[in-house]
Amino acid sequence: MTDIGTIYPEGLNNHGDVVGYSGSGSSAAVLYRAGAMENLNGLIDPASRWKLTDVQAINDEGQIVGFGIAPSGRTEAFLLNPVPEPRALYLLVLGCSALSSRRRRLYLDP
Repeated sequence: MTDIGTIYPEGLNNHGDVVGYSGSGSSAAVLYRAGAMENLNGLIDPASRWKLTDVQAINDEGQIVGFGIAPSGRTEAFLLNPVPEPRALYLLVLGCSALSSRRRRLYLDP
């Protein structure tokens, strides 16, 4: 068992990611993964003017569904889709490029 702090769990995926809400009075949607709890409001664009308050489920692809306060002021459902981090994508492209150039050298050099 792992103590994940003050979270009211709502969903769990096969990777061990837990979603739910945290807080007393005003709740916040949270994600617990890799030993750390994150407030999902800190992971979305503030210009969206959404306040995510409750998460219902997370699937193995990392998609999260729940409820929040929309810019209209009404409670509405949301779907969050994970976006790859630019650094990881950059490293992947860099690595593929290095492998490609090395492979070409191996075939071109006698």
